[in-house]
Amino acid sequence: MPELIMILVALAALAVLVGVVYVVLGKGGRLARYEADYPPLELPDDRPVKAVELGRLVLPLAMWGYHVRAVDELLFRLTATLRDRESRIEDLEWRLSRLDPSYVPRGSGPVPGSDLPGDPDEAVPAPPLPDDAYAPETSGAEEAPVTAEGGDGDTRS
Repeated sequence: MPELIMILVALAALAVLVGVVYVVLGKGGRLARYEADYPPLELPDDRPVKAVELGRLVLPLAMWGYHVRAVDELLFRLTATLRDRESRIEDLEWRLSRLDPSYVPRGSGPVPGSDLPGDPDEAVPAPPLPDDAYAPETSGAEEAPVTAEGGDGDTRS
């Protein structure tokens, strides 16, 4: 009788082992996917996130830390906001450099001395001014030159 019990226990263990292998290989069907719900984040849907709103945000907690899907959603929104702001800054700097050719935002990148995306390879020099750019304007009548003797250079009497 004890041999029969040992054989039955061995067959039960073998059946459990075969069942586990069968399920692991994917032939036992699938479990229903359960998406844990979480309270919605208090962020605006119609505009980018502002710093004040981010400072007031409290992320929902899960069993072991923060709720992963809520953090993923927040990171996705912040990435989109940063991408929009970086493209706007790049566009505004491009426009500013076209209005004032002497303006080149060099050395203001993320690392000291590095350039920003969209910077020209070399600085655009300002166009040279003509020599008489700051000369005083003269009226239509020509003035007589002043001589060293204090006269006006007119030799007529």
